[in-house]
Amino acid sequence: MYTDEMYHAAYNILSVRAEQLDEDELYHHGILGQKWGVRRYQNEDGSLTPAGFKRYTQYNKNTGQFELSKKGQKWAKKNEGQANKEVARRNLYSKMDKDRDDFDDEFDKTEEGKKLRKKFDKAYDKYFYSNDDSDDEKRDKEWDRAETEYLKAGETYVANKMLEKYGSQSLAEWRNFDNSTKYWKNGKQVTAETVVEDMIEDWELHRE
Repeated sequence: MYTDEMYHAAYNILSVRAEQLDEDELYHHGILGQKWGVRRYQNEDGSLTPAGFKRYTQYNKNTGQFELSKKGQKWAKKNEGQANKEVARRNLYSKMDKDRDDFDDEFDKTEEGKKLRKKFDKAYDKYFYSNDDSDDEKRDKEWDRAETEYLKAGETYVANKMLEKYGSQSLAEWRNFDNSTKYWKNGKQVTAETVVEDMIEDWELHRE
């Protein structure tokens, strides 16, 4: 147990040390939980990280757009040009998120989408609602194959539609931003050359 005398002794030592420090010296002890070399709110080029967007922007339900939050307005006083770019980028990514969902729904209305969905639903019902337990393994393989075909075809359709609308570079930047927020594996970076391949691989994530 610590006694009062020990606390007073420690306080006196720290007080003396504080007086010895040059007032012009600056000491930085970092932020709790922050790792050296890891930027929390901004990347090296000044663009915002996902955490930065969360901190400096907010969604306005009335306009349906993202705008600067109170903290963002304060940050913008010293970064006005960059702030405008970042708000525009946040709204672009939001629109791309919506378009991705819309293209996903659009695929289900195509002939291929209807055919594969019907095949998937049939395999699903057969697997879960059949009273015959003798062919479980066969039904499992049929369902797995139908699910793979349906999801992968859908992601291929979506990826090509997004590529056509936004171009490979914007699509790659959007993918990297989206993936960095939650589930990206091994620090993989999407490039303009691999962006469609990356999106097609998304069908695997639906199964996890």
